[in-house]
Amino acid sequence: MAATRLRRSIPAMLLLAVVAVTSVARTAAHSSCVEPLEYTWSNACRRGGINGNVKWCPGPCPRDPVRKNYKVTTYRRGQWFKFVYYRNNHRGMMRLSLVPLKRRFAWWAHDKNAFLYSCWDAGMVNCPSRSSHACGTDQRGKRYEMWVRMPTVFPNGDYFLSYAWWGGSWQQGDYFSCARVRIRGGKLTHSHQPTFTRGSRSGRCWSSSTKIGQCRREPCFRKMAWRRPASFDRRKPGRIYRWAVNK
Repeated sequence: MAATRLRRSIPAMLLLAVVAVTSVARTAAHSSCVEPLEYTWSNACRRGGINGNVKWCPGPCPRDPVRKNYKVTTYRRGQWFKFVYYRNNHRGMMRLSLVPLKRRFAWWAHDKNAFLYSCWDAGMVNCPSRSSHACGTDQRGKRYEMWVRMPTVFPNGDYFLSYAWWGGSWQQGDYFSCARVRIRGGKLTHSHQPTFTRGSRSGRCWSSSTKIGQCRREPCFRKMAWRRPASFDRRKPGRIYRWAVNK
């Protein structure tokens, strides 16, 4: 009798195991800064926490423990630098922002200082190795990189380079990653116009949402479609002014 019940329970146990493995894979398989490197040990910070209940990560920068011996990368205003982030089989949109250290948890500061928007899946390259550091959990050994020009409107000082990603396939929510950087030297200008640099199809991205906040929880049941970032849907966002970036 007990053996019969055990045989009947095996399929259910296997199903639960598959669900658990899938859940873990989806938890780990997200995007974060690789170069410059995310300053905490987080690689999947999203609003609502991982799987909704494992941990709370409200953003817009992770609150996990800081990496030991973390090296702050220094850039000049106007310098072109390579920004690298994990691929991990998703789509959607992304943006970059620079905020002073004191504002790393302030949503309005990240929104106000956002200087670049792009489709998330632009610039795919081969990972230099298949290690988790270089390639995350991408099964094809790919990651993304783009060349970014450091805005000339930010005064000398330390900032967080904020990377936000949203609208991903597989009903993904809003994800965040931050790298600590230093700005020293280069021409300082009065203002900067944010740009939308790359669209996969006629200036549009394959995404379920157009801005952060439309998918506060996972799973997000919005339909995938070719969309533009809300900030660039009909007009450009306002300029970033030097006097306001450190407010």
